[in-house]
Amino acid sequence: MRIFSRYVTAVLTALAVFCQDADAQPDHRTLKPAIDSINTYLSRKAAVNRTVDIDTVLINKHSIEVRLNDAISDYPLRAVDLQFMTDAIRSSLPDYGTGLEIKMLYGEKPVKRLISGYYSGMKPDKRINKSTACWIEKLNSHIDITEGLQGRNIALWSSHGYYYSQDDSRWKWQRAPFFTTVEDMLTHSYVTEFLAPMLENAGANVLMPRERDSQRTELIVDNGSPFYTERNNSGNTRYGWKDTSLPGFGAESSSLLTDGNPFLSGSARMSASDSKSIQTASYLPYFPKTGDYAVYVSYQSLPESVPAIYTVRHSGGEQSYRIDQSIGGGTWIYLGTFRFTEGECGQGVTVRSAQEKKKGVITTDAVRFGGGMGNVLRGHSTSGYPRYAEAARYWLQWSGFPEKVYSPNDGANDYKDDYMSRGEWVNYMKDSMNIPVDMALALHTDAGFCQNDSIVGTLAIYKEESDGKARYSDGKARLTARELADIVQTSIVDDIRAYCRTDWTRRAIWDRSYVEARVPDVPTVLIELLSHQNVSDMQYALNPEFKFIVSRAIYKGILRYLSYTSGRQYAVQPLPVQDFSAVIADQSDSAARIKLSWTPRTDPHEPSANPTSYIVYRRILNPYGDNPVPGFDNGTVVTGTTYTDRIEAGRLYSYKVVAVNDGGLSFPSEILSAGYIPEKENILVVNGFTSVSAPGLDFGGEQAIPYIEDISYIGAQYGYSRDEEWIHNDRPGFGASYMDYGPESVAGNTFDYPLIHGLALMRSGYGFCSASLGSIISGQTEPGIYPAMDIIFGKETACFSNDTLRDILTDYCLNGGSLIVSGADIGKSTDYDFSKIYPETSILQTSSKSIGSAISGLTQLADSLALTPEHDSMLAAGIQDAILSLSAISGKISGTLSESMNTSIRDTDPDFRTYCFVNDILGYRWSNGHASSTGDVLSVCNPSGIYRDTTAALGFQTEPCPDIYCVESPDAIIPARDGAHTFLRYKTVNTSAAVAYEGDNHRCVSIGFPIEALTSQQQADDLMREVVRFVFKE
Repeated sequence: MRIFSRYVTAVLTALAVFCQDADAQPDHRTLKPAIDSINTYLSRKAAVNRTVDIDTVLINKHSIEVRLNDAISDYPLRAVDLQFMTDAIRSSLPDYGTGLEIKMLYGEKPVKRLISGYYSGMKPDKRINKSTACWIEKLNSHIDITEGLQGRNIALWSSHGYYYSQDDSRWKWQRAPFFTTVEDMLTHSYVTEFLAPMLENAGANVLMPRERDSQRTELIVDNGSPFYTERNNSGNTRYGWKDTSLPGFGAESSSLLTDGNPFLSGSARMSASDSKSIQTASYLPYFPKTGDYAVYVSYQSLPESVPAIYTVRHSGGEQSYRIDQSIGGGTWIYLGTFRFTEGECGQGVTVRSAQEKKKGVITTDAVRFGGGMGNVLRGHSTSGYPRYAEAARYWLQWSGFPEKVYSPNDGANDYKDDYMSRGEWVNYMKDSMNIPVDMALALHTDAGFCQNDSIVGTLAIYKEESDGKARYSDGKARLTARELADIVQTSIVDDIRAYCRTDWTRRAIWDRSYVEARVPDVPTVLIELLSHQNVSDMQYALNPEFKFIVSRAIYKGILRYLSYTSGRQYAVQPLPVQDFSAVIADQSDSAARIKLSWTPRTDPHEPSANPTSYIVYRRILNPYGDNPVPGFDNGTVVTGTTYTDRIEAGRLYSYKVVAVNDGGLSFPSEILSAGYIPEKENILVVNGFTSVSAPGLDFGGEQAIPYIEDISYIGAQYGYSRDEEWIHNDRPGFGASYMDYGPESVAGNTFDYPLIHGLALMRSGYGFCSASLGSIISGQTEPGIYPAMDIIFGKETACFSNDTLRDILTDYCLNGGSLIVSGADIGKSTDYDFSKIYPETSILQTSSKSIGSAISGLTQLADSLALTPEHDSMLAAGIQDAILSLSAISGKISGTLSESMNTSIRDTDPDFRTYCFVNDILGYRWSNGHASSTGDVLSVCNPSGIYRDTTAALGFQTEPCPDIYCVESPDAIIPARDGAHTFLRYKTVNTSAAVAYEGDNHRCVSIGFPIEALTSQQQADDLMREVVRFVFKE
């Protein structure tokens, strides 16, 4: 009734004011050009499957109200967009509309409210984000993050997970297997391997409802365990440990029943705390194997709880945290992932009082190391999968959340429980555990495909109203979730277009009632990044570089949103450094000086991302004996781009560098190593293996090269026909993949291979230092001072394509330096096609064909004249002379001239120059790729003397595995010159796997598979020992 009355009033007013021009009142037909213009304009901003239209136009004395349909809310809007739409409407109005205010609405709401304040320069609502006290603070971290995400608590999750289906009475994935992965694990790989570390590097505390650690081993130390100890160093019984009044963690069995809560099955401990208390509790387990383990602690939050200090003792040193125990009690709290040594080595976690003035108590409960295997019993079994593969519902139960959180459907539907529990988890942390959660983000991929290989693209989803409420419980408008969605989606699309694909599709910003976006009582966005069913999307999605770019874009979007809504300046964390080198400078009988140098990497799209300092991390290993590789120390802050360290003889040192600014830390550099042996030559190890890649999605495509490791691979693709359609998840059609791998991580490029090569060199009696290939090409590292270089190419596909590198190596060898080169593509990347025709030469061939046509025409004319009774003999003779002359010219063009020009052009062709380099300098040429399907290699008798006293059987992985990256296509290379000899052959096909070449004044060893990919360090040691004997003529 109210709307009808308003409409009548508007009409009467219009008639009174404009009765003289009633025929000119605007209607849909009048405004259609404006609407068409607006839709065309908006279509360039986003791909939305609805069009904007006008519902009503209301005119009053001072304004014209244009009500649009709600399709307008699907677009990312800026102030300039609203101005464009207003101008378009005004231009279509009759003259009487001049001077009237045009109000754009959708429903009863002004379109203006949809505009991004961040991108339009508007001031934020001061109530949106107030600063809160720090819950978890990382101590002894060397840096003070002031313009990042310090103190922020971000709820973050990936989609789906392995679950128990009540309908099928079995455990299964929630989504179909496409292109070697499944959505349940693809988005989890983004979150755990890239996004969460970036947010944490910016100072945020990241909360997840799924397990983040791929370590299958799980160790739990609880009070009462033989690995748990308590100490009261004060001697005052007031500070002694005792049980709390509430139940704590207790693992009664290896599996957890449907309604079981492990945090209600045991006890927890407590002690008085003040500035004088020095009591400790230690959790120091026996580690069954050396490896990286996530560390989770637990405690109880009591009314009198005060902060406690947790110290993680790992194989590289110690890291401490201050935790405010008044919040977050009764669950697993993630501290970080650390490397621990096999055995009972005094490594683990110690908790103590923070010794602050405020009096109270500290509590302690169980400590967990490693992600472990799923242990929630559903149906008649647990999943049998690592916990990181499981859905959120099971992790939440294992983490002590009540049944109403992890099972909103009372145990009847695990599928619904999984997505419904995530919002409930956020609210429980916020309301019942008093954790000040700032925002939440869910990362999904979508279904759907495009026939024309175009991109499905990125969709953002938020929900403004929940249960009829348009405000969160703290009073801020739920519409701020749209700001979050817009900023994050814009950041993703802009960066993908800048770095990967310029036509990446930006889809809508949906205000939709998705549970994961609606239920959380904090600003939340659900991102549908791309389509896991569309091959064009997936060619990017599986690439680690794309994962890094997208994750960095999401991190930047979150940073911008939280900085904008709190009115703070921000700085984007730097990119990793480049051109890293670690070379030995000074030497003595017992030690040497190692000089590290690097160059910062600029971010052309983020001026604030420049580093202001660096942290150099160090690792020390005894290279002799079967000693496990330890972790890195806590690092040393460096203000410049060089650092000098003292290294002792007989020890192997490794270094990595992290760039720092006020916004946080970069990802680490590659890892370089060095080892000093007095009175021995130092060999320069060059790391040329810096690639990561997606798998080939065509038949016979190459395996992926993950960054460090990949948890998303589930099996090889077998569906290659684009005509195959999706029928159900077990018959998904094009892109269908086996599910026979793992779930287990796939080893990738660890960027730590100078360690393997360096160990082998030191065990062969030689010292070494190392440098990146970039530092060689840039001139930062001078190879001429080393008698030999060991170049690691791994699975790099463009080994010698750089002109500068070839020139450097040529000069190096001609001046007496020797080379050791290994990699899976050192042959195929250097092949040259001698039948290659250059464009310039093809012009000559075209000319020769034209002359040939002319000769043919003249010959036919001569034949015709010869048949004439009275033909002109002089004309005939002239034609014959022309034929002879043209034939001579054609012969020169197609022969000598063409060959001369082809040779001249070929000599400048980088492919030919690369071919000549490996032939003339390294002494080999390529035979074929895919030289072995088994990875078995045998030594053979040869004149070079390598393996003259022994035989060898070597092996490398040709299929994905968790231990070392696989080499599915090693190169067969064969001797190309006198003095070059095969010394290794692939077992099953007997093709040449390695060539030793003795030139006039240098020696080279080239191996068609990566040394570091061998299945054991001992094999690498034995091979390197034989190689250096040849190189140094021992």
